[in-house]
Amino acid sequence: AGFYGGWFDTVVMRVAEFFQVIPSFILAAVIVAMTGTGLGQIIAVVSLLAWPQVARVMRGEVMRVKQLEFVDAVRCLGLPERSVLVGEVIPNAVAPVLAVGTLIVGQAILLEAALSFLGLSSAELVSWGRMLNSGQRFLFNAWWLSFFPGTAIFVTVLAFNLFGDAVGAVLDPRRAR
Repeated sequence: AGFYGGWFDTVVMRVAEFFQVIPSFILAAVIVAMTGTGLGQIIAVVSLLAWPQVARVMRGEVMRVKQLEFVDAVRCLGLPERSVLVGEVIPNAVAPVLAVGTLIVGQAILLEAALSFLGLSSAELVSWGRMLNSGQRFLFNAWWLSFFPGTAIFVTVLAFNLFGDAVGAVLDPRRAR
């Protein structure tokens, strides 16, 4: 969308903005309540709520890279626009998307845990959120039933965020300076 612009770019960005202005958790809870609590539904909801961030970052990077001089040089060689996009622009725009992708994994873990904590996921699925929910009634007598799943969520999300920062630092030469 960012490479070609026009009406397609406008439509994609308006749809992405729609998903970004509604709070993710509320939208996820409504969708899961309407569609069901199976594993497929949870994955679909998390994916549906994650794509706008990736799309906006990728669009911005594609728009930035397509203005660079080496892209103009490749165009002067007479390559078709699709070859310029696939061969030059996307490979040079993917680094920030990888970094944002790891951050989105952390958000997805938190969203799934929150849905499971509230009972909006299948009872057959093992989830840290469901473990937190089950352990809360024993909080004073057996605190570890909630402590360890909560710590696992915290450490996992922190690890993905730190990994995302490291990926961004390694792949983005401007940030490495």
